Amino acid sequence: MLNKSRKIKKNLHQIGHIPILELDITQEPFELFSQLQQKYQHYGAVQLSVSWNLPTFFENMMKPINTRVQNLSKLKYGESFVQKVGAHTVKSYKKMAQNFSKQYLQIKDLEQTYWQLFRSNKDCQVEYAADLSSKKFGSAFPQHHFQIGKDKQDYSTNKFNLCNVNFQKDSAFQCLSRKSEQISGVTVPWVYLGMLFSTFCWHTENMYFSSLNYHHQGENKIWYVIPPSQKEKFEQIIIGKGLDLNILKKVSLMIDPLELMEKGMTVYKCIQKPKTFVLTFPKAYHCGFSLGYNITEAINFCLIENLHYIERSIREDIKFPIMAKEYIAHKLLNYPQIQVSEKNLQIIKQLVDVYIRNNFKITKLTSMLILQKVLLFQLVAKQKDNQLFRLQKN
Repeated sequence: MLNKSRKIKKNLHQIGHIPILELDITQEPFELFSQLQQKYQHYGAVQLSVSWNLPTFFENMMKPINTRVQNLSKLKYGESFVQKVGAHTVKSYKKMAQNFSKQYLQIKDLEQTYWQLFRSNKDCQVEYAADLSSKKFGSAFPQHHFQIGKDKQDYSTNKFNLCNVNFQKDSAFQCLSRKSEQISGVTVPWVYLGMLFSTFCWHTENMYFSSLNYHHQGENKIWYVIPPSQKEKFEQIIIGKGLDLNILKKVSLMIDPLELMEKGMTVYKCIQKPKTFVLTFPKAYHCGFSLGYNITEAINFCLIENLHYIERSIREDIKFPIMAKEYIAHKLLNYPQIQVSEKNLQIIKQLVDVYIRNNFKITKLTSMLILQKVLLFQLVAKQKDNQLFRLQKN
């Protein structure tokens, strides 16, 4: 049975914050992501602030959107959300969200109010427009060279534009076709419209990928993050509440971070403002809510050095698998324009070795064996000259 509501002794001001760093948009994204993971993975996430004048066009989108109806006092039970199909346009959602916020104008501590409503039995209903595929609705990032901001810069080709991130050097997904292999939330970003108290519940990313979430405009979002090292401890707390871990697949369960802290867990938080990214690391549970109307956008990405997490996620069966690491390795080796570091090249080779030994349903097995020899030849020939180089097929 679920534990009944009880008095929490700790307070929200005792929650530590994840690091906040300044992003240099001239950097190679995946070189940066790898460095950040090595240094800050024990936090579960980092926040990156960026100085650019990125224009946002999503509010001009006129298609009807779906929303999830959320009752704050029922989030503790993990029940599936009711979907309102075609309930709003962006314009009508914004108007609804702003009208809802007016009743809380005199409240100074909205974070405290959120958790009071969560612990109570009062009905407080909000709507969250989540997972809006940019393939259908368009991205809030510029996608055409004529969508220029006030600074006259063309951000449609910027490497940190979420429409472009996964096609950069050292990305495990650079080999996926932008047209024929579109994966929502990966090569195709998801857009989110939030309102006061709209909630994204505790979850890890699908396949234990990393995520990159950008805040375009509007009110702040509060995030709570659990370090990857405490993932299993968090899951034991859920089991201790009489819940099945499969409930996490619905991404509809909230647990008070103060309750987690009282049970010995480490929890961090961040206040995400406009013009900031939040980057989450593999296996880090996270959740949060909005402090008013806002537009955010997110993708999953995968460092080549993190491809082993895919197998682990399938074995632990926390989320539904959408691809296999062997498929990615196969695609990488057959991709003539691939750009990888020497370290990542070795990782790809090891994956191919295991793939060939253990999988007897491989398509194009002969070509893979040949490509492996080509790979080794090129590694020996070029490792003395460059750490970063372009891998070419014979």
